[in-house]
Amino acid sequence: MDELNVGLPVLFFKRGDQLIDYLNSNKPSPFLIICDVNLPKMDGFILRERIIKDSSIRQASIPFIFWSGTATKQQVKRAYELSSHGFFIKKTLRKV
Repeated sequence: MDELNVGLPVLFFKRGDQLIDYLNSNKPSPFLIICDVNLPKMDGFILRERIIKDSSIRQASIPFIFWSGTATKQQVKRAYELSSHGFFIKKTLRKV
């Protein structure tokens, strides 16, 4: 992100509920969400479903990308069924 010189802060959340709380606050919406499939307490798919079901968050139209260490074909299919904007494997940085 530093190399891209985006000029906006990069925020990290360890759990999906922390991101949901942030998105429901009066703080500025992120321009992009990059999410791992494997999160504690709530996996990335459940997080994506919660974002879609929450009309106030969904209306912000924040692009959502999965970025995970591994992925099965089923996981990639599910990601796109949830209207994600991409699925990338961390080590190779290749789009699936």
